[in-house]
Amino acid sequence: MQLAIDIGNTYIKAGLFSEDKLLGTIRFVAGEEMDFLNFIAGKKINYTIFSSVESSEAEAVIGLLKDTKIIQLDHNTPLPLINNYLSPETLGKDRLAGAIGAWVMLGGKSVLVIDAGTCIKYDFVDESQGYMGGSISPGLQMRLDAMHHFTARLPSFTLKRTTDFYGNDTFSAMMTGVVTGAVGECSHFIQVFKKRFGKFNVILTGGNADFLSLQLDNKYLVEPNLILTGLNSILNFNKNNDK
Repeated sequence: MQLAIDIGNTYIKAGLFSEDKLLGTIRFVAGEEMDFLNFIAGKKINYTIFSSVESSEAEAVIGLLKDTKIIQLDHNTPLPLINNYLSPETLGKDRLAGAIGAWVMLGGKSVLVIDAGTCIKYDFVDESQGYMGGSISPGLQMRLDAMHHFTARLPSFTLKRTTDFYGNDTFSAMMTGVVTGAVGECSHFIQVFKKRFGKFNVILTGGNADFLSLQLDNKYLVEPNLILTGLNSILNFNKNNDK
């Protein structure tokens, strides 16, 4: 068995794999490492790969693992596709893993990944050239929080679905502004990439992927475990090259 761990801004996600087959997943926050230990209890894990945006949380989780070969995804890690990003050392490894996961899932076809998490990240993989890069914008809840934080009177709200594109009170005005704005942003990015690269696939992932997909005109594939799948694909690539 092998383990893929994605340590993000909000949650830590782990997936247990047998080669390419996902056997199970867990999502937890810092301080809930006992849940992770219960998840891997009794499992013989030969290889582990992880990516992290927070080094202290990575140390806490990785320090719990025993008798497993560990790979940390960084800008020097060999990849199954070409990374065309001009500053690979600054590229978020979750972005790279998600793009690779989508590319592998689709059998090497071009794809735009929309990761709707703490931030909304857009990452494009071309059919022939590899990972091209993308964009980052504030996530849905972050937009609500910013309006509350940077104004004197706008209240704090938790993200909820809207039934219209405009609001008739402060709550609905803020909510429709955030949701309709984000949906318009996603649609615009899809069209811009189509003008540049032609036909491609779109996959959504991240904590707000289902929420966002319901608002979009087209029904795109939602894959909640895309980053874990990508991490596992990178692990398999490195493991096979070591043989």
